[in-house]
Amino acid sequence: MVSSLRSKGFTVFRWDEDAPGANAIEMQGRKKRLFLHVKAAVAPDKPKGLTLEEKVRIKKRAEAVKGEAWAARVTLDATLGTADSTTWRRIL
Repeated sequence: MVSSLRSKGFTVFRWDEDAPGANAIEMQGRKKRLFLHVKAAVAPDKPKGLTLEEKVRIKKRAEAVKGEAWAARVTLDATLGTADSTTWRRIL
C-alpha cells in the first residue's frame, strides 16, 4: 500500500502495522496532510468498516495538523496482491 501511494506522488511520513489487517498511514498530498486508515482482508472475505473509535482516533490525528482523515478498504488475493479495487472515502 505504501509503495502504491508513493508511486502516485504522495510523500509518506509514517505508517504503523500494529494490528493485522489495519494500517494507519500519514502522508502529504499536493496541498494537504492526509491520515489514511486502511482495512484489509483476504478474499473471499471483505474488509470491515471502521469502528467509531477508529474514526475518532484518525480524525483527531488529522485535525491536530489541519489535515484530512480518510479510510480505505482493500481486498487481497491469495498472494496478498490487490484482488479488487481499493475503495476510499473521506471521514467527516
